[in-house]
Amino acid sequence: MKASTALTLLVSAFFAISCAQEPKAPYADCMDISHYQGRIDWDEVVKDTLGFTCIYSKVTESDWYVDTTYRYNLPEARRHGYKVGGYHYYRQGASAHANFENFRREYNSIEFDLKPMLDIERNDDYTPEQMVDSLKTYCELIKEEYGVYPVIYSTEDRYNSLYKGMFTDSFLFIGKVEGGEPVLEDGGVCKLWQFCWTAKVRGVEFEADISRFTNGGSIEDILMK
Repeated sequence: MKASTALTLLVSAFFAISCAQEPKAPYADCMDISHYQGRIDWDEVVKDTLGFTCIYSKVTESDWYVDTTYRYNLPEARRHGYKVGGYHYYRQGASAHANFENFRREYNSIEFDLKPMLDIERNDDYTPEQMVDSLKTYCELIKEEYGVYPVIYSTEDRYNSLYKGMFTDSFLFIGKVEGGEPVLEDGGVCKLWQFCWTAKVRGVEFEADISRFTNGGSIEDILMK
């Protein structure tokens, strides 16, 4: 191998991830996307060296918003061999049933492989006591519709300050980009660690969030059974 070629490959591998904290090896298991990632060329994504196996795309938010980019990205990702799933960004200003119905209408229009994900990052001025019933109701509605409870996503600081004790038995997908892996104060265990919010992924127009399984978690845990 020529020295110039070797240098090019080394630089490409180094810059494949642009993060506050790079993990020990330049790989990731999952990428989550939305309209914020802009245009995605899946013919190029499959050439990236990070080695994704699964893709989550934002589908809905609250009781009214639909991120229509999922309608292209999830079928295309699936066609290129990725396991795919969608997530709902929960807002407390709408009821659990209204949040759920918005998600259900869209999610049932596509083929998917992964358990639905619930993204909880805001309290919308509600107290944890006020939120718990709404979120638990939403999770039960997902279980009734799809036969599984949702994957729970939040950041470490939001989880510990807003949702502590609510989801210790759930599959937890936690974001944290500095200071090592997430530590959850209620004894919950992060099984999918979102370690980077600024990844430069081949074929993706803008920076993306990427994650890796940890603490014994695997793609088998989030596949629909």
